[in-house]
Amino acid sequence: MNEIESIRRGLQTNLDEFRDEILNTALRNQIIFGWQAFERIVNWDSDQERFVVKELKPLLQDFTYILTDKAGNYAGVRNIPPTDGKQIDIPASDIILFNIDVIGQNWYGTGHEKAGLRYGDFVPRL
Repeated sequence: MNEIESIRRGLQTNLDEFRDEILNTALRNQIIFGWQAFERIVNWDSDQERFVVKELKPLLQDFTYILTDKAGNYAGVRNIPPTDGKQIDIPASDIILFNIDVIGQNWYGTGHEKAGLRYGDFVPRL
């Protein structure tokens, strides 16, 4: 197995533990807001001698703004927590961004609740 394949498998295994939480949060907030950003928090694992994802922290839309470069390309997010009001710019490399129905370079996407669809319409009932 080459080094790139090893990294890919390690990352896949590491992210699998977050899969259900990511999909549930992303789906719900794409329907409501049109987008959902997660901050990737990593730690060095000395046993495996590599960085591993410790947490994928969902960022609240009320305090998070999508950043673009001068050409309109996605460049990361700006988070302004209500606790201290200090803005934190997080680069795209540390963010996983989910969006739905992006038109042009409007990275916020289109929330479908405005169209009469609700999150509950997509969740199976037992």
